[in-house]
Amino acid sequence: MLTTCRLGARTIAVVVGTGERQRTLDVHEDVLINTSEFFKAVLNEKRMKESGQQTVELLEHDPELFELFYHFLYTGQIFSAEEGDGRAVCGDTEFQRLIRAWLLGDQLASTSFKDALSDALLLKLHSDGRSPLGLQVELYPNSTGPSGMRRLLVDLAAGYWPVDVMEQRIEKRKEMYPADFLYDLAVVLMRARSPQKEKQLPATPTCEYHDHVAKGKPCYKTLF
Repeated sequence: MLTTCRLGARTIAVVVGTGERQRTLDVHEDVLINTSEFFKAVLNEKRMKESGQQTVELLEHDPELFELFYHFLYTGQIFSAEEGDGRAVCGDTEFQRLIRAWLLGDQLASTSFKDALSDALLLKLHSDGRSPLGLQVELYPNSTGPSGMRRLLVDLAAGYWPVDVMEQRIEKRKEMYPADFLYDLAVVLMRARSPQKEKQLPATPTCEYHDHVAKGKPCYKTLF
């Protein structure tokens, strides 16, 4: 478990989504507070107003993505693969699922969850031996400021995309890519791509693409 629960610690009913897909998951209060700044703020406020069973509603969120967060809380692992991911017409949907889960983690202000997702994405890139081209399109408009995942996707484009692919995608479809991504990419290319040094992805996940470093927090790996 990501954090030790106090003896007799109560659970919080987290209601996610709407309609037939709505899910209610009971999560230990201690786990939520120690993993998510969002839940910490919400539960501290609710504790002052009410007692007994507490409920937090996340009606606008995807229940399946929240389940990834739920399982991470108790295992420290990211279980993102689903049957048929690699056969989707629009590409491998597991990549999109990882990005969307990271955006959920960003909204929940869960640094450890986001860092684990950065590792999961990097491991999938290495295991698959290929790189999707549109992840930046979803991540950048829905996140703000610098982050480990932004750096990973920029380094991926700068060091892994074939030059002809980069020219075709950006030259012919430049309106598709967020301006701040193109700016970040240009900066990395100017700094890293030289005759002496060709930018490459790291061999294994490290804390390079984690957000806990800037926040002065321990890596999620040390908590298990």
